Amino acid sequence: NKASTRVNTRGRNKETQRRPRMLTFTAALRHVPVLDQPTAEPWRRLSLHLHSQRRPCGLVLISKSPSYPEVDLGEWKVDEYRQRTDEPSEMRQMIDAIRTALASLGDDETSMSVSAYDTALVALVKNLDGGDGPQFPSCIDWIVQNQLPDGSWGDPAFFMVQDRMISTLACVVAVKSWNIDSDNLCDRGVLFIKENMSRLVEEEQDWMPCGFEINFPALLEKAKDLDLDIPYDDPVLEEIYAKRNLKLSKIPLDVLHAIPTTLLFSVEGMVDLPLDWETLLRLRCPDGSFHSSPAATAAALSHTGDKECHAFLDRLIQKFEGGVPCSHSMDTFEQLWVVDRLMRLGISRHFTSEIQQCLEFIYSEQALDSKGTGSQHALPNPGY
Repeated sequence: NKASTRVNTRGRNKETQRRPRMLTFTAALRHVPVLDQPTAEPWRRLSLHLHSQRRPCGLVLISKSPSYPEVDLGEWKVDEYRQRTDEPSEMRQMIDAIRTALASLGDDETSMSVSAYDTALVALVKNLDGGDGPQFPSCIDWIVQNQLPDGSWGDPAFFMVQDRMISTLACVVAVKSWNIDSDNLCDRGVLFIKENMSRLVEEEQDWMPCGFEINFPALLEKAKDLDLDIPYDDPVLEEIYAKRNLKLSKIPLDVLHAIPTTLLFSVEGMVDLPLDWETLLRLRCPDGSFHSSPAATAAALSHTGDKECHAFLDRLIQKFEGGVPCSHSMDTFEQLWVVDRLMRLGISRHFTSEIQQCLEFIYSEQALDSKGTGSQHALPNPGY
């Protein structure tokens, strides 16, 4: 009896395995149904949400109030699934919902959540006027208010070891640097790092945060200078340091100073190298950022006091109420990601006009950028 047949989406039945994946936008480990989840309110405005962690991040279609329920990755009833998705009216309703979300691109409805890692790096910037305090005290306030119950910092929506570890280490370094000891923030963060250090090599490399092998060792050196009680000789760190050396060897310093490379997105992790910051300033984006990265821009600001870098960070802190995202702005990347997802999901035929509008926007932005008047010097790093 087909009605009672149940299959696992991870099984060998390729057809049934492919269908739910084609009809689902995913972000990290979260699965949010799009075309297989009808809504009784097609007029409800949807928005595209980008998770901010430095990792492979996906666009998720969510409702402002409330969001779609998450998909259970367990078993599916095949006939029930087909019966729901084969209804033309339901399919049209779902397509219209996605079109509504696509129409919001570029109208400031899309935003990224605050990145604990980047906020901590910005919090480390010392007062540019020569004082003893931080240049951006509101970033310190954000860190104090956003430690998670397990002692870590990061996205509370889902757990990824490498992301949580680098975010927590950065926040612990910031807290210790400014001698903040409210609610044992530092001790709880260090305990989390100790308990999870061995798990760093357990996570799949595809989910490694962008620049992790560059930035994590650099933060460990800062933590060591602050006498934080962290297992610096843990065997798992040898592999991370080896990856750092390998990556840095691929781009000579003269190339790093001459043209924009992806290493600019992680330049905050290379402060131990003989960098010529005045030369690197020539490679910043027109908005004053380094590859649209607040953390990298904060490092440049600390070494140069550049007014454009300062203005970029100040704008973000005001916009995100004390914190900063991992990348900004996202207008070009956002539209590139949308087109890529629609193509990969096999549903692009339903959105030909919307895709055309996205591509026209991208072409126009890059044409302006080639003349030095565009909003971005280079496409923002997508986080992988």
